[in-house]
Amino acid sequence: MLSACIYVNKDEVLNDNKYEYIETGYPFFREIGEKIYEYELKRKRDGSPDLSKWKLEYD
Repeated sequence: MLSACIYVNKDEVLNDNKYEYIETGYPFFREIGEKIYEYELKRKRDGSPDLSKWKLEYD
């Protein structure tokens, strides 16, 4: 589990509903998410999870 928080308020006035989510926040989280995903794809794991109990049988 990973959590992150960034401050995207260029004018530093709180509660004015003017935040830079689209310009700053979303691109930042997209890029860092891609970097973490790339790292996880290459990371060596000690073992594999047993997900057999979640397998669904279809007719």
